[in-house]
Amino acid sequence: MSAVKNRLILALDFPSIHMAQSFALGSIGRVGAYKVGPVMFLAEGPKVIGWLQDKCGGGIFLDLKFHDIPNTVAGTVSRISHLNVDMFTVHSLGGTKMVKAARDTAAEGAEKLNLPRPKVVAVTVLTSHDEEEAKKLFGATDTVSAVLRLAEAAEKGGADGLVCSGNEIEPLKKEFGDRFKLIVPGVRLPGADVGDQKRTVTPKEAIEKGADFLVIGRTITQSDDPVKTLDEIAASIA
Repeated sequence: MSAVKNRLILALDFPSIHMAQSFALGSIGRVGAYKVGPVMFLAEGPKVIGWLQDKCGGGIFLDLKFHDIPNTVAGTVSRISHLNVDMFTVHSLGGTKMVKAARDTAAEGAEKLNLPRPKVVAVTVLTSHDEEEAKKLFGATDTVSAVLRLAEAAEKGGADGLVCSGNEIEPLKKEFGDRFKLIVPGVRLPGADVGDQKRTVTPKEAIEKGADFLVIGRTITQSDDPVKTLDEIAASIA
């Protein structure tokens, strides 16, 4: 069970700690990490990270998707060094220099504070983009081509992992092998509502294709029985 749960990241996309508490506490021992995105972080600030670390004990995936000029991203990363998160996201579209600035600053901050360096995870093409939109936005022949191009920039910048949809796992594995840890959001159980996600897969499909981590959000937080649903997901990938 431990190996399975370590691959699950619970997305706490709530506007307050109070709203997230029951889900976070109920998932202890069932997930390996918690995703904190902009909604929660802007509402509660860094204290939400401390609360999760103290009360739940899992890893922290800080998903703020930094995307700016390299100097600004470096300054931003320096401000989160003390939070001791396990991973944080940047947009690969920011380019190689920006990704490198994030990694270098994370390494410097970790060394100064005697903490492990957080992993830099580069977001490729958001799972809310469908094929046509992705082609228009990125000027590529298809979504896979766009993702591979962005992954190349992220690799040159020293990114440790990528966020991608389940559809791009196999092409990324073919091109880069095990160079990246692949984090897959937009995961839904068979028959579940996909919401605004356009490129979705089931947990089992994602793992079979080679995903390292699955981000599970609304599938759990909108479930009538979140704990049961988490257990079903774990069983499906065991």
